[in-house]
Amino acid sequence: MKKNITRSVMIMLVIIACTLFMSDGLIYLVTSLMALVIMGAIRHNRSRVMQMTRWAKAHPKKAQVFSTVVQIALLALGIMAGYNFKN
Repeated sequence: MKKNITRSVMIMLVIIACTLFMSDGLIYLVTSLMALVIMGAIRHNRSRVMQMTRWAKAHPKKAQVFSTVVQIALLALGIMAGYNFKN
């Protein structure tokens, strides 16, 4: 347990240092927080993630199509958000 706390504290210190000392620190902060949330969600829902992994291994073509559709949808949302942010 102590190892996990030490690792978490070190990660947070690195994130704070990036935020303070880099010109794009806010971007690093947001992306780091998103990564930590994703890692926490995977750790919390390990059985569901393993079910999805087994399904993807059993159905590789469907998994590729699904992944492509999700990536295209995220690309479209990112373009729209960037356009709105620009205005």
